[in-house]
Amino acid sequence: MKTKELRKLQDELLSKVNREYQEWYDHISSWRSEVQQEVKKLRDPVKTGDIKVDLVKENTDFERATFLLDDIDVEFVTEDGVIASKQVKDLKNSYRFDFIDTDRKSKQDGIIIDNCNYGIAVEIMDIYDEDENQPMSVLVNPDACIPDPKCTDGSEMRFFWYSRKVLAYKLEESDIYDLQGLIISDMWEDENLRMSNDARDNYTLITSNEGYVDVYEHYTMWKGMKYLTTWVNNRSTMIRAVELAPLTKAEELNPMKCKFNVIFHRRKPFPYRWAGYRVMEEVGNEQDIITQLKNLELEQARISAHWPDLYINAGLGVEQGKLSKLKKWGRIIPVDLPAGQNMQQQMYEKNYAGNTNLSSVSAQWLYDRTQRNTHYTDLTGGISPTGQQTKGEIQQLQQNANKFIAWVSSNYMKWERDFTFLWYRMYQEYMPANGKKIIALFDKGGMSRTLRKSEFITDGKLIINVTSANQQRIRDEKAVTKLLALSKTIIPNLKSEYSMNVFMRTLVSKSGIEGVEGETLIPKSYDENLALSRVEMINNNVEVMSDPEPGEDLETHLDIYYKCLDTKSRKSILDKYNKALIKKKELMPTMPQGADGQGANLAQNLMMQQSNPNTQPVWAM
Repeated sequence: MKTKELRKLQDELLSKVNREYQEWYDHISSWRSEVQQEVKKLRDPVKTGDIKVDLVKENTDFERATFLLDDIDVEFVTEDGVIASKQVKDLKNSYRFDFIDTDRKSKQDGIIIDNCNYGIAVEIMDIYDEDENQPMSVLVNPDACIPDPKCTDGSEMRFFWYSRKVLAYKLEESDIYDLQGLIISDMWEDENLRMSNDARDNYTLITSNEGYVDVYEHYTMWKGMKYLTTWVNNRSTMIRAVELAPLTKAEELNPMKCKFNVIFHRRKPFPYRWAGYRVMEEVGNEQDIITQLKNLELEQARISAHWPDLYINAGLGVEQGKLSKLKKWGRIIPVDLPAGQNMQQQMYEKNYAGNTNLSSVSAQWLYDRTQRNTHYTDLTGGISPTGQQTKGEIQQLQQNANKFIAWVSSNYMKWERDFTFLWYRMYQEYMPANGKKIIALFDKGGMSRTLRKSEFITDGKLIINVTSANQQRIRDEKAVTKLLALSKTIIPNLKSEYSMNVFMRTLVSKSGIEGVEGETLIPKSYDENLALSRVEMINNNVEVMSDPEPGEDLETHLDIYYKCLDTKSRKSILDKYNKALIKKKELMPTMPQGADGQGANLAQNLMMQQSNPNTQPVWAM
């Protein structure tokens, strides 16, 4: 947007954006103050000689260890239902490459830490690296964000603010901001602020003494469209305005359905509140009291370990100061004795009789309470449970903990799906049509491939499913057990080589074998490759002129064509192959062509391995 147009839009939006800013500030200021105090408290150093029971850190570290070691499994499905779509495979490979290339794991670590401290992590996806042909995201401090107070769902927000500090020279070097003709703000006269020297002749840019600029990013709605605007000089001057582009048919019909490039990650969502539960909310009070009790125990232990107290008859006239120099630990306590009473030869020692048991019991009760609040027990942390629990009770505790972990994991996965959606949209909007992207194919021995936009970005609607790899692994193990149990019944009733291959590929995939290894184990047959090569033609209603050839596996072709889109081309080719099957007069044997070969042998080997875990797996033979 040109400077003149930018200044005109600025004049129109200035009062609106400042009103929205103030609306948030009044609404969320108490939450902001509360979490800032909590975070400050977490960072306070421990007093010399004291101990600090840090349950917040314990729980945060547990979540980091649990969920960072859990890989993310992302599946892409196009609405046209293309079988084994090459586009979808390239898209998944691109996601895997970007995940590693941008060090997504480190970003996820920050997301978990922010969630534990603030109850929410805020990720912004509004940067596209043209050099790398790659979307980039940043985490912003939750207490520097300004959400819509009337909407906690990121997809339905009316506006969203966040602030950040940017070095002035980086703003000046960037080609996405218009810094010409900036309005002069009175704030530059403040002794704590200065004007950028390089910019004086053309504009005024307020910077801090360290050379940073307070930048305010503001998503808002204006005249039926959604905008991302950037402001400086205490939110008085706009330096960027981007109209969010409609990319789907639904968005073209209604641009208000465009989503802001903002992802809210919430470990434990709280209804009607933009932030979820913080770890401090769950264990903070107990942590403080346990710390006090443990320091009381420590002080009692110190006293008990010192020399005993010395009681002395004050009437002896002994100078207490001289005795204190001789006595390193313990107290010297003068006692006034009534006439005629004897105090064990006028002087005696008495050991400290403190009782630490009560504080220990109280601390343990509070610690048990925190475990009930968080569901993170000694058992889930790899520590053997104390007490007299039976094996059944321990198993029940583990099952309950696993359910909780699965729930929190599903929340993290939900927001990761939102990230993946915005990652995909950035490619849709910003990658040039003739641009090239080089990716490494990690499932093919590190081979690389150059992709054009059309090879991994589809025009149709994309369905994204994100799951926990650990949770998926548990489900896969159960599926393998069921498939092996049913294989004796299923295999004899498979009528085509393709159906046999699909069954075996499912079994192999859920056994953890993917990529090149899986493709090598169950390669595509000639008929399968031929039928799959026609899928795109059929889905685009292009007539397949070829008739069935003698010797073709007709059932394989029919199984694949039945899964295509309902087009005239599909009806035509189904008619050809059904007629050919009728003319064949002889039904296929109960055992399919490949059933007594590789597929059956693999199934038998897997069943043997299931019954004998020490059996060498088939893929190792």
